[in-house]
Amino acid sequence: MKKNLLLISLLVLISAVSTSCSSDSNNTGTTSPEPSAITEPSPTPIDPLSIKKPQSDISIVVNRGNILGTVDLKSKKWTNASDSQKLLKGDEVFTYYSFDSVVGTGITPKIKEDKSIDIAQDFPYANNDELNAKVFIYQLGISGPWNAMPRVPKASGANLITYGKIVKDVLDKKGLSNSNISIKRSSEIDLDGDGTVEKLVCAYDYNTASWYKSEGKEGQGTYSMVVLNKVVDGQEQNIVIRDQYSKSKPAKECIYFAPMVLDIDNDNNMEIIVEGKNQNASTIEVFRVVGKDVVNVYSTEIPTKIINKK
Repeated sequence: MKKNLLLISLLVLISAVSTSCSSDSNNTGTTSPEPSAITEPSPTPIDPLSIKKPQSDISIVVNRGNILGTVDLKSKKWTNASDSQKLLKGDEVFTYYSFDSVVGTGITPKIKEDKSIDIAQDFPYANNDELNAKVFIYQLGISGPWNAMPRVPKASGANLITYGKIVKDVLDKKGLSNSNISIKRSSEIDLDGDGTVEKLVCAYDYNTASWYKSEGKEGQGTYSMVVLNKVVDGQEQNIVIRDQYSKSKPAKECIYFAPMVLDIDNDNNMEIIVEGKNQNASTIEVFRVVGKDVVNVYSTEIPTKIINKK
């Protein structure tokens, strides 16, 4: 009797297991739920300013990975590019800045070198953004751990009412009142953090180019200028930082442009970086605003080979 009961129990258990398995595999009327897709979390962008950088008593400035110079944070004295190479310790992390933003980090700069610039038309007569992107600096790297852009420049466009007047006032004083007003960049920035906004204007116009001749505009006067409009003793003043003027074709054409303003030496005052370029070289200068004056604190020259394609 006990053997029969045990046998019956075993048969019932086998039947239950078989039924369960067959219903899982043969039941077409019920769809098992698909496992939910696993959503990968989006990586959080890394803020270049959050990367810990070693403290130092110098600030090394680089462009396109090439050392431009070094400033001592205490004495404010600059060291040229060649001697700056000797100051590298190997643990520097450079934060790169564009005109109005932080763009990333980089390491291992090198001494500046001659780099050819491929330009498909005569320099410096072209007034277009594509050429400017090839010719002028648009990023600078700073080795210091501070934010070199404590206040963000604001591009203001080519406002002829405000900025055109600044350019015209300078041209009038140079006897070039009939020159074409051609603003390449105008921006507003509080350079020293006192709450008063300064205006920075870059304008150039070389009307001896062939396309100017075809339009009958040759001879009105050529120029290139970087001008700071600053309130001094309650009055706006136009302080010319770099300029070139000529009523005919200048002997050595040079375009001046100010693509950057940065606090290079960690004193909350933003320096103005100006690049002057001709067919033979690019000169990068650093200017510091001191009261009503603009002082040139550093200059370095990079030989440039211009390749004209016809």
